Amino acid sequence: MEWCDYLDYKDGKLIWKNVNPNPYRKNGDEAGSISSTTGYIYVCVGGVSRAAHSIIWEMHHGPIPKGMVNDHINHNRLDNRIENLRLVSIQDNNKNRGITELNTSGVVGVSWDKSRSKWFAFIKHDRKMKNLGRYECFDAAVKARKDAERKLGFHQNHGL
Repeated sequence: MEWCDYLDYKDGKLIWKNVNPNPYRKNGDEAGSISSTTGYIYVCVGGVSRAAHSIIWEMHHGPIPKGMVNDHINHNRLDNRIENLRLVSIQDNNKNRGITELNTSGVVGVSWDKSRSKWFAFIKHDRKMKNLGRYECFDAAVKARKDAERKLGFHQNHGL
């Protein structure tokens, strides 16, 4: 689809152009709405619904190759500025994930092992969980995790 026929890009936003005015959509209005299930902005053009970040990428760089996805570098799903988007494999996208609300230690890949009364460090890479050790000191477990992230090429924003 030729997104530029229907939309303009400005500062991370998609703006309607060349549309027939109606109560829901006017030329110059911001396009899209936030999905309550994913938290991403979606835009519907000609009966086709797409994520705004994918449209913006394609407007700037062309079609997204199969097996590749857009990564929001700063983890903010609403920040669709082109400089905040990068094209990566799904595996590399997983190397730039934010911390989840289920995390209790404050650091991805570090948890408290109650049975041994030690901090447990681990990392998942290539669909395999790797034990990085158990530590008396929280900081040592964090260091083990961060060292593994650097070695395996995780993004610097991973876990933030």
